Amino acid sequence: EIGSGLVGSEMCIRDRVCPFCKTCHTQFHNDIMLNLFYKVMFEKEFLKTHSKEEFIKIFGQDYIFKLEQKKRS
Repeated sequence: EIGSGLVGSEMCIRDRVCPFCKTCHTQFHNDIMLNLFYKVMFEKEFLKTHSKEEFIKIFGQDYIFKLEQKKRS
């Protein structure tokens, strides 16, 4: 799943699972930009049918905003 813990469980429920090989799975957890790339893709898909407020309520943060902040720093 794209998230971890409870967030990961919610993402699985919503069919947001990316099949990674072991190497890519490790890279996903160790590379913040790669991690955010996939989370932003999921958020954009979610926002096609739900509100930003609902996304933040369920997943606890706005990954699009977080990625923009990382790019600026």
